[in-house]
Amino acid sequence: MVFRACTDLLSRDAEALDERQDYHAKRAQALHRIRKYEQAIDDADRALVLNDEEAVTLVWRGYSKNALADKTGARADLERAQKISPNSTYVLFNVAKQMQTWGDVPLALEGYESVLELEPGFGDAGSRYLNLLYDTLSPKEFERYLAEAEVKWPGQPWAHDIRVSYELRHRYDLEKALNAIEKRMAIAPNPSADLLLFALIHMKLGDEKKGIEYAEAYAKAENKIQWRDKGSVRRTIDLLLGYVIYGQGTEWITRSHTFAALGATDLARAEYHQFLEKGGLHAPKLHLDIIEGAGVPVDPQARAGSTAHINKAIDDHIRHIEQKLGFSNLGPQSG
Repeated sequence: MVFRACTDLLSRDAEALDERQDYHAKRAQALHRIRKYEQAIDDADRALVLNDEEAVTLVWRGYSKNALADKTGARADLERAQKISPNSTYVLFNVAKQMQTWGDVPLALEGYESVLELEPGFGDAGSRYLNLLYDTLSPKEFERYLAEAEVKWPGQPWAHDIRVSYELRHRYDLEKALNAIEKRMAIAPNPSADLLLFALIHMKLGDEKKGIEYAEAYAKAENKIQWRDKGSVRRTIDLLLGYVIYGQGTEWITRSHTFAALGATDLARAEYHQFLEKGGLHAPKLHLDIIEGAGVPVDPQARAGSTAHINKAIDDHIRHIEQKLGFSNLGPQSG
């Protein structure tokens, strides 16, 4: 639509030069998005003839040149754009992203830092900055930069999110992780994800009762999200299926999967067996369909009703979820 509209407008000779420049610039972006890079460069050239100080168009032309393996030309456009608009977060951010793609870490970090100084909440600049530092620095050096970011930008959710991830996967200070989640929640709450993180951490701390409470709350919250996002027909089918089989909608699936993901295999297994006990005649087949639908092989003997093989399918499914999400493998492992 943008491409067609710009083409129509360009045919009007009476348009002012600045408007024509804008049309060419926007059409260049539209052409880049549909991977017509040579045409995109042609339109960017026309826009820059009308205004050679248009930094955003230089960025887009640089990206198109890069897509055609003209790294030298791309770099020249990006560097020029940065000189023209040294305080544009859009320009700085996009130049930094390209430098990161090229492996120019110092220039990428410098660009992200400049963006954060101007606008700490711009895009995912903060997360990119800290993740790049993590990939580059020793753990001790990264910890210093992360701590500085938390102090310097306490109102930014990305600083606290990176702390949570760092503690859960590497340093494993669960109290710090909890503290970071609470800080991020105060800024930008994400109820579903937050509940899952709380469940995970309390399970890891050995507080199974609280972990179960959070896991069940997460299942309720996630089930509401899934209900909202699904189409009306699919929602109706899921609801009827859930009531016919289990009497409580599809929440049991989320709850059992959550326990599996958290490494609480006994709780997950109990949910599966309760489903089989209360689900009636067709419960085993439907349950095995769910397992097989997740990519877990189901032995024909399970389909034939063998309890041992059904139990094996359940255990394989729980293990599959646990390994796929990886929550149970966070931090130091016992044994």
